Amino acid sequence: QNPDGDDYKVSIQKVFQNLDKSPNRIPTGILFESGYNLVEQNQLNANAGAPIDFTTWKTMYYSLHSAKVNDFGALPTLQDVEIEIETNPREIVQLPIFRIDYNNIPQSSLTNGWFAIRDRQIFDTKAGSFNKPYETNIAFAVAPIYAEVEKRTVTFSFGSYFKRYNGLDIVAIKADFGDGTGFNPYQLGDKPIITYPTSGVKTLQFDITFSDQSHLYSKSDFKVTILEGDNGRYNPLVPNTTQFISAGSITGTLQIRYANNNQPNASNTTPKVKNLLLF
Repeated sequence: QNPDGDDYKVSIQKVFQNLDKSPNRIPTGILFESGYNLVEQNQLNANAGAPIDFTTWKTMYYSLHSAKVNDFGALPTLQDVEIEIETNPREIVQLPIFRIDYNNIPQSSLTNGWFAIRDRQIFDTKAGSFNKPYETNIAFAVAPIYAEVEKRTVTFSFGSYFKRYNGLDIVAIKADFGDGTGFNPYQLGDKPIITYPTSGVKTLQFDITFSDQSHLYSKSDFKVTILEGDNGRYNPLVPNTTQFISAGSITGTLQIRYANNNQPNASNTTPKVKNLLLF
């Protein structure tokens, strides 16, 4: 639902309208209490430990977007986020990532008299003070866009879909897809192909390192149902890519390349693999 004109949004804006919301005061541009608190704050925080599905991912994102209070940074609407994600092939399980820093009002700031409450509104009492009364926290989530599949071999994608709100970049990704091989290294843009030995609910775990050397962790439940006759021997081959393949305890990297005279171009938009060379 679009918050514009929403009674709750109008009411909550009135509560906080007298605060100094400048970037100097609220440096992340997001004040958690001023938005739709659709999730508990401890669920937002990085390394919270609870499994995150894509519905929760979107709820977390929307809660933060609704709490923007100044023009610092750019944060697309949830509708734009969903459109961007859904343009990817449906046979691939996308793994969208966000890291968003935000501010909140700690209990200590209320106890220490940083704010006063009058007529159901909150006011700064030390607006000119150098010290800031807000905490800064990190919201972080990675989740597969589908919670379950009915096949043994699944292609995931870290894609290029990464929303950040603080200028930091991803420098390392480690992921455990619950197939028995443990954590393996990946990069943004990789499309791991995972073959599951058994059906069941798998725990997907993600350990991501950012350019400030912070390590953030997220996990999701992912249900795999292997249909009768699915022996996992067929994997879709996508030319001009590097694909990561696992089957039980065996892992490998498969590079698929067109011959130099058979590259996609304006006159050859759909090149085909005519002769397969394996080595």
